[in-house]
Amino acid sequence: MEQDALDAPAFAPIATVPVAKREGPDMPALLAELGYDGRLQREQSLLEQVAPVGVPVEYRILFAGDTRQGAIAWIDTPNAKSAFNDLRQKLLKTFSTGLKDLVDETTQAEGQPVVNRLSFRDAAISPEQFVFLRIRERLYEVHVVPGLEDAIAPLMEALPAR
Repeated sequence: MEQDALDAPAFAPIATVPVAKREGPDMPALLAELGYDGRLQREQSLLEQVAPVGVPVEYRILFAGDTRQGAIAWIDTPNAKSAFNDLRQKLLKTFSTGLKDLVDETTQAEGQPVVNRLSFRDAAISPEQFVFLRIRERLYEVHVVPGLEDAIAPLMEALPAR
């Protein structure tokens, strides 16, 4: 029996295939690839204040020879965006009058994920620059030793691309 054209569906249903969320990069491998000596050493991190219960904070101290260039900490959580916003709100309430170089932006380069960035210098908190990045389901905290911003730049550029 022939089916009338009016009875046929206007389009064939499309089968959807779930796509796994992309995880953040393997940080020890990325640090080594970029030439950092990423030592497993814990330093105080503001991420500890916003990490959901049960979510570990990972750490690496970045060295070139014997020179400490900075540090990186990160958490992986589906609530990374919420944790980033919570951290932003807490920091906005605690900044001193010595706050400098504040950047609070959301960007997306072509072919890369959305990046939420909060960076600043506040001597009342630390002499180092703080950079917080939310990329996908990972939240990063990067500390940069004054004068060594160029040394940390390759890491900052690599994170959204991975």
